[in-house]
Amino acid sequence: MKKVLLLVLAIALNSFATYFDYGIGFGSASTHINHNSVEKPCGDNCKNEAADINFRIGDKISDHFIIAAELAAVGNFYYGDNTYTQFTSFFIGPSLIYYPIPELQFSGSLGITSSYNDTDKKYVDLHDDVGVGAALTGAIHIGKERGALLGIKAYLIKSQVEYKKDDQKHKDDYKTIGASFFASFVHL
Repeated sequence: MKKVLLLVLAIALNSFATYFDYGIGFGSASTHINHNSVEKPCGDNCKNEAADINFRIGDKISDHFIIAAELAAVGNFYYGDNTYTQFTSFFIGPSLIYYPIPELQFSGSLGITSSYNDTDKKYVDLHDDVGVGAALTGAIHIGKERGALLGIKAYLIKSQVEYKKDDQKHKDDYKTIGASFFASFVHL
């Protein structure tokens, strides 16, 4: 029964959309709250890692352009000196994909984000908010109809974060700028 359901889902996906991709990336990001880097309070031995996953599904609007819906998540993790802070943002929005030649892909996305943040600092209690996000990618397309994308992704997430410090509530601007190298499976 499970195999039949997967077969029906695969047939429905191919009949609904002529394009989809999904992948994962790793890189680095910089998060600022109220124009102050989160890395500074982390300590001298602070390490920063970022990871992102994405899924896009869409259809060709011309020989070179594809419009797709994108669902993505970006995690930015600071750790060191026995402390950590994690910023995780989920992104949904439209993506415009451009193939100037069959082996090269560029894309841009703009949408809304929802952030979920966590820290082990006892004096800080983070509350999350909805914001906006944007991403730009450049990739090499390997293969024909079914293949892989290998590329670079740059992203910006802007929101607000509410936190409690010393029994007082604060609401400040929250911004993450990052870049990653990614690999995706693609179906045209």
